[in-house]
Amino acid sequence: MIALAVALAGAGVLISTAVYRQLDQRENVVLVTRAVPAGGVITAADLGTTQISVGAGVHVVPASQLGQIPGEVAAVPLGGSSLLTPADLTAAQPPAPGQRAGRW
Repeated sequence: MIALAVALAGAGVLISTAVYRQLDQRENVVLVTRAVPAGGVITAADLGTTQISVGAGVHVVPASQLGQIPGEVAAVPLGGSSLLTPADLTAAQPPAPGQRAGRW
């Protein structure tokens, strides 16, 4: 009877470990390391990577795309130490020197 209890406890530990490892899947993602204003051009120095557990429905930029981001424009103000999302980027270019943004 004691041997059965020990075997069941051991099986429970193994199953719990396997479930935890499946649920704790970490991904490498892009991190904004210093603030970038809305409309600012993002540079390589503004970016880094980190590992996080990403839940369903959370949209982040994978670290594999890090090299494609410098030169992109921030659609919104980006805070330092924040995760970069696809919605944070825009194809619109900032105004050229001497030009104003928006309507006047």
